[in-house]
Amino acid sequence: MTFDNGPAFFYHEKMAKALGIKTYFTRPYTSKDKCRVENRNRLIKHFFSKKTDFNLVDTRELRRVEKMINSRPFR
Repeated sequence: MTFDNGPAFFYHEKMAKALGIKTYFTRPYTSKDKCRVENRNRLIKHFFSKKTDFNLVDTRELRRVEKMINSRPFR
């Protein structure tokens, strides 16, 4: 999971451990990295509303959406 460098992600290590994932941060002062993260968030919101509790979403559904996003054609 990639985060921007804001204070909201202070506990990223706890989140990574709890979810069993790796976390990454955008490079400081690199606006294009931030845009990539925001773009990916926008794509995810097409499939899941802002208030989605991902604890209740089936893993197969998450994988399906992940595959759709990662395999979309580039323009």
